[in-house]
Amino acid sequence: MSRGPQHPYQDPFSNPAAHPRLDSESDMEHYDRRDTYQSENSAAGANYDPNSYDPYSHRRGDTDTESEQDGYNRHYAPSAESLNPGFRSGLSDISNPTIDYGAAGVREPYPAWTSERQIPLSKEEIEDIFLDLTQKFGFQRDSMRNMFDFLMQLLDSRASRMSPNQALLTLHADYIGGQHANYRKWYFAAQLDLDDAIGQVQNPGLQRLKSVKKKGAAKSGAEKSLDSALARWRQAMNNMSQYDRLRQIALFLLCWGEAAQVRFVPECLCFIFKCADDYYRSPECQNRVEAVPEGLYLRAVIKPLYRFIRDQGYEVQDGKFVRREKDHNEIIGYDDINQLFWYPEGIARIVMHDKTRLVDIPPAQRFMKFDRIEWNRAFFKTYYEKRSAAHLLVNFNRVWVIHVAVFWFYTAYNSPGIYRRGGVDHLPPSNAMRWSAAALGGTVATVIMIAATLAEFSYIPTTWNNTSHLTRRLLFLLVSLAVTAAPTFYIALTDDPKSKSNIPLIVGLVQFFISVFLTLLFAIVPSGRMFGDRVAGKSRKYLASQTFTASYPDLDRKARIASVMLWVLIFGCKLNLSQ
Repeated sequence: MSRGPQHPYQDPFSNPAAHPRLDSESDMEHYDRRDTYQSENSAAGANYDPNSYDPYSHRRGDTDTESEQDGYNRHYAPSAESLNPGFRSGLSDISNPTIDYGAAGVREPYPAWTSERQIPLSKEEIEDIFLDLTQKFGFQRDSMRNMFDFLMQLLDSRASRMSPNQALLTLHADYIGGQHANYRKWYFAAQLDLDDAIGQVQNPGLQRLKSVKKKGAAKSGAEKSLDSALARWRQAMNNMSQYDRLRQIALFLLCWGEAAQVRFVPECLCFIFKCADDYYRSPECQNRVEAVPEGLYLRAVIKPLYRFIRDQGYEVQDGKFVRREKDHNEIIGYDDINQLFWYPEGIARIVMHDKTRLVDIPPAQRFMKFDRIEWNRAFFKTYYEKRSAAHLLVNFNRVWVIHVAVFWFYTAYNSPGIYRRGGVDHLPPSNAMRWSAAALGGTVATVIMIAATLAEFSYIPTTWNNTSHLTRRLLFLLVSLAVTAAPTFYIALTDDPKSKSNIPLIVGLVQFFISVFLTLLFAIVPSGRMFGDRVAGKSRKYLASQTFTASYPDLDRKARIASVMLWVLIFGCKLNLSQ
């Protein structure tokens, strides 16, 4: 099979004369359309009421012909990937597909996705979806053709092993709606379910900002719970038509296909897709007639983010980009950008040039405002990557507690001559003093934890909401320091070996057992799980940490017992031999 000679700039979707190829960004400036997503026919400040529109009941009517004529007011020739161009009616006479798939002897490009297999959508309908999305969002046509072929390859591959309906269903589950889809994980971690279900003014995360007044009647706890939100999500996914499933996959792939470096910040890309999907399902987008300029998505959405990422690492010198002389702790990197979209507080930081917050705009209108976002005011460092010896305290504090504190317990109790009273008689210390001196091992463990917490403060900006649990931990450690150290001063000042009072002994014993308890607590429980368990906590504000930073499988009971016993034996033997 050979192709006939083609013009290097031939576009099978349109008349080449009508759409010259754009080789540079400057060429795009010659469009006579406005570089904005705002429809000329839409009223300014139109409010989208989610209650009056069912996002999952929408179904396009004549998908074979509608998108071919929308916007550009002419018919489109099928792409080279489409089968049997003559199958669809109403094609332009000037259409000249490069391959006639209806001809005998030509290999079927997607053999498992054919009408004989009861496919939910034909290749022509799928192509129409891509054309429609391209016209409404301004995706590049070359990128659109790549993503169309990529999606067809995915569907064809899965349809060769299962039914076509099941292939589309599982593909949508992997990308958007399934349990392991990154978009679904991010959607609930960032509490976007509350933003959609009950309005952003009642989002608990945004409520903590104290900047939006509560409106409407209070919702019940069940409506705000994660379980009910997951149930609503599953119901919405089950009720979704195959057309909407494929349209969502196509939109996600088109957003991803032109994302450039934004692909390295997947939760940011999820946010872009969420805003785009909300806009598409709004009446304003559905009623839109004119098409947006090609390349507008790249220019209005991706380019500002790309420039921000580029300027963090490069600067212009003598007309050339050169690497900035900055260390990691001075650069807002991919991880810092990505983490902004984990929490509702981070998303609320996104503001436009007029200082209006993006979350204060109805969800269906947010995507049209992307070209007005001031990204420099939104992003900030979430963690300082410093090269410091303090990492020995922050990352290995429990190791230091186990070794140093236990060594103190053993040495202090078995070396009474070190802290015996001076004087002529050189009397040995009382039992109360021996127990109290040994109990200072808890003080040692607390001091190690305080030093580790203070060192951790130096790696996290105080403007970030993560410092709240560090503050609570530090206050608890200061109280623990007083409880484990103060009784020793009391016993040293009041205890007399010749005295028959048992009060100092009781105080010393209580101090010792409290110190043992705190030492075991600091040695066993990770510091990050104190005062706000970010691994197993049930609060919604910890869901992002559990999803993106602490997402690992739990050990079953037998494996956990074996792991605990292993370390008990290791440290038991080690501490026993050190005596």
